[in-house]
Amino acid sequence: MVSTGVPELDSLLGKGFPDRSAILVKGAVGSGKESLAYRFEMAGLARGDYCLFITHRSVRDILDDAKGSGIDLEPSALVWVASQGSPTKYDPDDLATLSYNLKELLKDSSNNHIIVVVDALSPLLMVYQPETIYKFLRQLLEDAKKHDSVILATFDKGMHKPERGEGEGDNEGAKVKPVASMGKRYTLCCDLCRAG
Repeated sequence: MVSTGVPELDSLLGKGFPDRSAILVKGAVGSGKESLAYRFEMAGLARGDYCLFITHRSVRDILDDAKGSGIDLEPSALVWVASQGSPTKYDPDDLATLSYNLKELLKDSSNNHIIVVVDALSPLLMVYQPETIYKFLRQLLEDAKKHDSVILATFDKGMHKPERGEGEGDNEGAKVKPVASMGKRYTLCCDLCRAG
């Protein structure tokens, strides 16, 4: 089990997220999904994990947002894939290069435990069909299964039509089921998800 970075959530989930798993955190904009992602990365850094943060935003935006949540992320401690401020660029129009770069970054982990945050699903779903994104995620999971890793992805609820990923299990290959609900704030889903 891997700590979420939130003791109360660790207790609710039975000590955290399962090893070699992927977790989808779905919630409205401003519901705290990113704050959970920042805390998850901080917990990984505290354990000495290889921490990868994939975002459609700039590194500066993430650092400022984290600071607003009371979290002081050390930019040089994380490996970034971002739209600006990182050596590896996030380009939503080039999913093949993004996939290749992620595979290479996972190889560079030096066999450490790997924490991956993907804060880019909603923007990708604005460019690609859900099936394309599911294939991208499945490939990321296959690559991550080769390592000791946990992936946390965020998804903005209410930003897409149901055929763009809002449903729970209604799309071919989606197989997303809630595993914990944080009131009306956000839902943790798993099994897009279970890398075993």
